[in-house]
Amino acid sequence: MDYNNAARNYNTAIRRFPMVLVAKIFGFERYEYFEASENVKQAPEVKF
Repeated sequence: MDYNNAARNYNTAIRRFPMVLVAKIFGFERYEYFEASENVKQAPEVKF
């Protein structure tokens, strides 16, 4: 959830003026949101 919030903030920032100009010049691209795969049904077991 934290990653998706940071990605949303970044994606919004690079679309606003004047950052959109800098983003175009330097080739900043938007981040994709994280989505957990549907095949994961159980967390991995960790032994200490």
